[in-house]
Amino acid sequence: MTNAVFHPGTRSAAILHLSPLVPTAIAVAIVGNPAGWIGLLFPFGPLVNVVVARATGRTVHPTWRLALAFSLVASTIVGGSWLFMRLSEEVPLLSLAFPLALLAFFLGLINAILVCFSRAYRAWKSVPLKYPWIPGWLDAPLRIDPILKEM
Repeated sequence: MTNAVFHPGTRSAAILHLSPLVPTAIAVAIVGNPAGWIGLLFPFGPLVNVVVARATGRTVHPTWRLALAFSLVASTIVGGSWLFMRLSEEVPLLSLAFPLALLAFFLGLINAILVCFSRAYRAWKSVPLKYPWIPGWLDAPLRIDPILKEM
């Protein structure tokens, strides 16, 4: 196993790792109440952060791909379980799996929030970053550096 080797210890690195929560918070403020579909907005945070950083000429933190990969997987778990809960309202046979979808929704949401805050804290304190839930098949499309990812 390897740990991340990039240790900037900057505020921008901490903001990058909190960025999956920003579109979610904005959507909650606009909608007025938290809804399950808002979990599908997690991946937009790292993407917006990178676009803004590149547009303003700032350097982009090398672990942004890890933050994006984690937010993709977290939004798939949270959004997929929310969709499954909605589908179980329409199809009576699927209502048997509703408790499992509800459990996956809440555990996925709580875990995503806690991981975002802990990775932001670790980036702030220049501690090596390790993201959970990043499957190997996301490495090639996102061009994740194996040195930055826990093997």
